[in-house]
Amino acid sequence: MNATEISLAAARRLRNGRLPHIPPPAAPVSSPTRLVLEAPPESRPEAVLTDTGRGANWRIALQEDNQDAGIWTAELLLPREPTVVTYYFELADGQHIRERRQVEGTNVPIYGVWEEKDFRIAVYSLQSTSPEWARGGVTYQIFPDRFARGNPQPQPVDSVVYGRRSRNLSWHEKPELPPQGRDFYGGTIRGITENLDYLADLGVSHLYLTPIFTSPTNHRYDVLDYFQIDPRLGDERDLRALVEAATARNIRVMLDGVFNHCSRDNPFFKAAQGDRCSPYYRWFAFDDWPDGYTGWAGVADMPQFVECPEVEEFFFGPDGVARHWLRAGIAGWRLDVVPWKSDEFWRRLRAAVDRERDDVY
Repeated sequence: MNATEISLAAARRLRNGRLPHIPPPAAPVSSPTRLVLEAPPESRPEAVLTDTGRGANWRIALQEDNQDAGIWTAELLLPREPTVVTYYFELADGQHIRERRQVEGTNVPIYGVWEEKDFRIAVYSLQSTSPEWARGGVTYQIFPDRFARGNPQPQPVDSVVYGRRSRNLSWHEKPELPPQGRDFYGGTIRGITENLDYLADLGVSHLYLTPIFTSPTNHRYDVLDYFQIDPRLGDERDLRALVEAATARNIRVMLDGVFNHCSRDNPFFKAAQGDRCSPYYRWFAFDDWPDGYTGWAGVADMPQFVECPEVEEFFFGPDGVARHWLRAGIAGWRLDVVPWKSDEFWRRLRAAVDRERDDVY
C-alpha cells in the first residue's frame, strides 16, 4: 500500500469502515471539479451546496456510473470569486450524508466523540497563490516544549500559570489530565536546530512552530510579548541560528501568528482594565468594564482583540509583529483562528507581508 492508500484505510477504520465521499482538493476560481459519492442504487443523491462568501445556495443531481453500480458523480463549476463552498448530499429517502469528524476539545480534551459537518472546498485566486517554494513540500509541525531539549539543557523555571504553580517534568513523565497549560518539559529552539539532520532525513521541507513568544502557558497561544521569544525556549539569536541552519538544508521555518487574542496578563490588556482612557482600552471589547470582556471562544484567559487601526498597526504595520519576524528570516506565518477575524483583516495582513517580501507563505 502507498501512503494515500494507508491514509484512506485509516480514515475508513475510524468511520466504521465507511468513507462514502472524499471532498476534492482546493481549486482555482471558475474551475471544474468532480464529486464522487458511494450510495445505494436508486438513492438518487443530490448535492446541496452553499457559496459561503455570498450565502448563495444551489443543488446538483448526481448520476449513477454506468460501469459501477452504487457510484454517483457530478461535475461542478466553482464560483468566480475566492470563497469556501460547503455541501452535503441528500438521498431520495431524506437521508443526509455529511463528513464525520471527531469533536475537538478546548480546555478539556474530548476523545471518541463524533459530529457531522458539511464537506468543504476552498476556492482560491490564481493571482494570490502560495510561493513556489511552498508547493508540494512536507510541513512538519513542532510543539517546541516537547520536541527536544538541546544542549546545554535549560534550567527549570518556576512560575505561576493563572493562579497555579507550574510543573517542571522529566521528559517521560505523563502530563496532568485535564491539561492546565502548566506542564513544562524543557524543549528549546536549540533542540530543534540540533535535530535538523533527522528532520531532513524524513524529507521535511518546512517547519511550522506553534507559538514561541513569551506566555504563561506551555502552549503559548496566550501571548505576553509578541516581540520576545519565551526565555524557556531561547532567544532571538537561537531563532536566527535555527533559520540559518535550516536554510542550509533547504528547510523553511514558519511561526504561529496569534493575532486574534492574547493573555489576560498581557500588559496591553492590563492597561485597558486599569484605565478606560488608556490607548489600549480600544483594543479590546468590554461589555462591562473592567472585568466583562470578550474572550476567544469564551475563554477569559484569552481576551480578544478588536479590529481597529491601532491593532492592525501593531500586528502588520511597517514595524509590526508580522514584518519584524520576517526580517529575522522566517519564511511565513501560520495564522491562528482565522474565522474569528474578518476577511478584510487578513487581506490587509497579506498586503503588508507582500510589501516586506514577495515570497512569504
